[in-house]
Amino acid sequence: MLRSLLLALLFLSIGRPPAPESHWEHTTLKDPLTDRSIERLALTGEYLLMPTTPSLSSVLGTNLPIILTTNSVSDTPPKLVLLCSNKKLIKQYGVLAGTPLATPPPAPISGNVIRSVETKLDYVVDGSRKRTVSADVIRTVDRALTDDTSQRQYLAFDLGNVLADILRGKSITLVARDNFSANMTSTMPPKQVLMEFHMPDAAPLIESCGEDRAIRGIKP
Repeated sequence: MLRSLLLALLFLSIGRPPAPESHWEHTTLKDPLTDRSIERLALTGEYLLMPTTPSLSSVLGTNLPIILTTNSVSDTPPKLVLLCSNKKLIKQYGVLAGTPLATPPPAPISGNVIRSVETKLDYVVDGSRKRTVSADVIRTVDRALTDDTSQRQYLAFDLGNVLADILRGKSITLVARDNFSANMTSTMPPKQVLMEFHMPDAAPLIESCGEDRAIRGIKP
């Protein structure tokens, strides 16, 4: 199913205008608790497929803990966000505005982060074969990840299992799948968000995070 979708999108992409030149947005932050400097690098991508909210008729009348996520994400593109300190990674997330995938009912464990769930992340690097890994997904208002002062919730998926691969590619397709809602009812197909990123010059990445093993060896 996913292979067919990716092929269809490939054909649809023929004739699309060239992707705008991308770059790593670099910001230096201060950790208020430790006063250490944190280097934030963010890469903006684009959505190729947006999720749809399930109809109320498919979930009403059940006692399943479904969260209908009606937040619009179309106004804010997806981002890859890396946080580094002392030239090593401390966090690496794909960040989506709103909560386009279902997650369990919130169970706060800190001021910024809500309980994570495991999902599947499909990725294709430079048109090679699709690979699938597990990834933890959280809902967060952490400004270091979101760069948003409005306290709007974002969805973030951990890139730890794919980062070394995708940083060495040029064109990256990511599919975040919502296995949680798919297990709730057979009438609700799994949601997915399909994104594309174009890797720019790695010099800012190497300068800020180059001692991390996921980044070591990348050529600018």
